Amino acid sequence: MFSGFQEILLIGLFVLGIVFLPRLLGRRQIPSKNAPENPRLRLRLTGFLRLAIFVSITWLLATAVYLEPWDHPGQQYVFVGAGPVSVFWGLYWIISGFRKYRK
Repeated sequence: MFSGFQEILLIGLFVLGIVFLPRLLGRRQIPSKNAPENPRLRLRLTGFLRLAIFVSITWLLATAVYLEPWDHPGQQYVFVGAGPVSVFWGLYWIISGFRKYRK
């Protein structure tokens, strides 16, 4: 139905939607002038998080170049390229949620 390049763009669009939509649609509270800023609400890019983002993008690009999903239609890129990245970030999201509510 879609060409390989469109599939890659569609996967990227899904990932961006999963990452940014909760932030855009989340509850907005008007900050009080007297209320202290919560430092836990800021996104901290630790060394591990930066490495994970870099490895994820590199893995997606390397598997795309190697498997050439735009020339060979099929599901192999979804399982080999995007699958491990999706599983990793899904587990990271779940573990971060447990840590957040445990504190």
